[in-house]
Amino acid sequence: MKAWFLSLICAVLLLMIAFVQAAEFEISGGTTQLSFGGSNEHKKETLTQTFKVKNNIPTTDTISLRALTKIVSAKNDFRDTNVLISASPDTIAGGQESTITVTVKPEDFDIVDTDLKKRGIVEIATLAIEAEKINTSENNAVLGKVTTTPITLKLELKNDLDLISVEYQREEGSFSSISADSTITITVDEDIDLKFKVKNTFESSSGIEFENINIKIESTDLDIEKTTTISEILAGAQAEKTTTVSADDTGSGEVKVSVTGDDKFGGKHGEVFIFNFNVEEAEEEEEEPVDENDADGDGVPDNRDECLNTVSVCDVDAVGCPVDSDTDGTCDALDPTPRPVTRQSNDEIDTSSGNEGDCWLFCTD
Repeated sequence: MKAWFLSLICAVLLLMIAFVQAAEFEISGGTTQLSFGGSNEHKKETLTQTFKVKNNIPTTDTISLRALTKIVSAKNDFRDTNVLISASPDTIAGGQESTITVTVKPEDFDIVDTDLKKRGIVEIATLAIEAEKINTSENNAVLGKVTTTPITLKLELKNDLDLISVEYQREEGSFSSISADSTITITVDEDIDLKFKVKNTFESSSGIEFENINIKIESTDLDIEKTTTISEILAGAQAEKTTTVSADDTGSGEVKVSVTGDDKFGGKHGEVFIFNFNVEEAEEEEEEPVDENDADGDGVPDNRDECLNTVSVCDVDAVGCPVDSDTDGTCDALDPTPRPVTRQSNDEIDTSSGNEGDCWLFCTD
């Protein structure tokens, strides 16, 4: 019982001390939080905000506050070393104020969470200001320390890795755009080209490039998993990447495209794009029926034979007609002079054609 009572007394005393300290040294203007950045604010090396603190000790006393320092409790993977302060003036007389400039360094702060959803407004830390209490009439003798009540620091930044478009191309086709949540019909084992256009939306003057851009395509339903990369995208620039995927079984399923990249400070940006594949069996091509009939035995089926009664000794062309080089009506195999002859203007035979001995109309010994 005594132990419980003593604990209660100690707690009350601590609260009273904290109340007295807060009364002596407080944050002016009712400020309870500082917000840095915004939904359309690009990441920068530093972001700043200000607030005021006040020495509430009466001016009739010779008590001043000096050596203002920060007490930071970081949250959500932010580092307390990335919260900096400066005070002007650094020594506050009774009844006076000092302006505190707070600088945060986002550095490797991730803009998206592990699911690549924009984090929005993130509470990164609480901040209190501590000061030494001195008696200026006694050679600045230190009387102790006082601390303000803490305020909340919040940060929100823009996602600057933008997946501009996703396109697909089927075999022997052209690229077509894919809308979010749309369905594309393909066939089993068909190679589908996917083309991605990704942009770095940091202003070109910022010099903030993206590195290690990963594009992951996955579908649990269709057993698809493919990753491709882009090494770098400069500020204000865009890049394209094409890769090929296929599904080895029929069915329908969601396809998730995850795009991530690191800014030059190490912070992660990215987004997710969802569409669907409907996978069908490929249609079998109907083969032209084979006609086994070949009435004249020339090797050309009757359904393609334009000369159905070719003499068996005659060679035939692709459509089953006798080869007749000089078009005299007698196939080359039966024609003693199969090559064509040429008549000269003097009605003599051109013996250079190899048709020596050919007769015209009548032949005499």
